[in-house]
Amino acid sequence: MVSHNSYNKELAIKLAEELKYEKENESDSSEPSFIKDFLSENPFKIEDKLGSNEVALTRAFGNEKIRLLFDINTSEQQAEPISLSGDEEEDDNEIDDASQEEDEDEIDDESAEQSLPIRCSITIEKPGKGALGFESIIADGVFLINYVSYYQDAKLAGDWTAEADWKRRGFYPGPSFETLDNDVQVLFEKYLEERGINTAVALFISNYAEYKEQKEYMKWLENVRKFVDVS
Repeated sequence: MVSHNSYNKELAIKLAEELKYEKENESDSSEPSFIKDFLSENPFKIEDKLGSNEVALTRAFGNEKIRLLFDINTSEQQAEPISLSGDEEEDDNEIDDASQEEDEDEIDDESAEQSLPIRCSITIEKPGKGALGFESIIADGVFLINYVSYYQDAKLAGDWTAEADWKRRGFYPGPSFETLDNDVQVLFEKYLEERGINTAVALFISNYAEYKEQKEYMKWLENVRKFVDVS
């Protein structure tokens, strides 16, 4: 009879080896320099709870409360490959191998230089006036705004709980940002830049998302190893 715990020890050992490898390849166990530099040069504070996908940057600007909430899970999303069919497949097969390999190399180089998109919700709250919510995507050091929404109830802005999502379903989110007059788009962008929401912040969020993903992965390895270990 095979023991119910026959693979527990083997799995625990393998997870322990992976955790050891990750720890050995850590550059430094202390806070990375890019975080220290950012906090010393910017008025933002970091709200990060171990075990959570979400991280927030907060600051005050006059009487405004500003919060940038981003989700590290979106940094792992990859675009779905587009499948060809019919004549398109046949035409594609006619491309000679050398040319095809060259094209693939170029695509790989471009992909390596580009950062994966990260969902970021920007909330600007004023006392007694509700809040503006900027739904955006961070890609290649740029905030790409999708919508600018107004909320009388500031608590709904930037809240990603299931309850808040349900309440927002009946709300008008505002027009698609790209359909706004160009001057209005530019002024909204300058409005955010005036509040310190700029390229430096976008690049920091991308770097922090990668750092947090690694930190969460190592904690996951430790927790799962302890769970399956029968010793």
